[in-house]
Amino acid sequence: MSQATVHIRKEAFIIMVWSAIETSHKECLGFVLGSSPTATRNFYFVTDAVPYQCMKRRSNTEVELSDKASRRFNRWSVQLETSSRLKYLGNFHSHPGWGGFLCEPGTMSECDIEKFIQEGKDGLGLKFIIDVTSRKRGCALWEIVDDGSVKGSLGHYNIRVCAFGQFRNGGEGPSIMKLHIVVPEAIKTLNRMQSKK
Repeated sequence: MSQATVHIRKEAFIIMVWSAIETSHKECLGFVLGSSPTATRNFYFVTDAVPYQCMKRRSNTEVELSDKASRRFNRWSVQLETSSRLKYLGNFHSHPGWGGFLCEPGTMSECDIEKFIQEGKDGLGLKFIIDVTSRKRGCALWEIVDDGSVKGSLGHYNIRVCAFGQFRNGGEGPSIMKLHIVVPEAIKTLNRMQSKK
C-alpha cells in the first residue's frame, strides 16, 4: 500500500493556522480529531482542530499543558472515542521564528520526535508542525510544496504546515515519515482572502 496522505477539512486547517498566529512569538498547542486510514481508504481525514487554552508554561521553544487540562483531556478523549465516530488522531504545535531566533522550516526537533514516540498510541499517530515567521511586506500565495507541506502568508506572517505520521516498523519500533497534506478548499479560501486585501 502507498504512503497515506492527510486530508484536512478547511475549517480545521484555518483553526490550526490561526492558533499559530495568535500566539506568534510563543508556541501554540492543540489536538486534531477525525478518522484514520482503513483497508479501503489510505488517508487520514482531519475534521476538527482544537487549540488548548490551559498551559502550565508557554515559551518560544516549548509549551506544556497544565496537569488539570491534561487529566481533563484524557477523560474526555476516552468518552469521545466510545460515543462517536471521531477519534483523537494527534496534535499540532507551532515553531515560531522571530528576531535572531529562527527555526529550521519543515522539520521536527529532537524533542518533538521524542515526545511523538512517547505519545504514539500503539506506534500510530499524527503530528503537525506549523512554522511561523514575521513578514515585513507583501504576501505569498498558499500552495502545496514538493515535500507535501503547505505554505503561504496571512497578515504579517509566513506560515508552513507540515504533517508527520508515526507507523509501526516491525520489531524495530515506530518510524516517522513526512506526509502529504491535501487541503484544496483551505488553499482557495486563504488565497481569496489575499486577493481581497
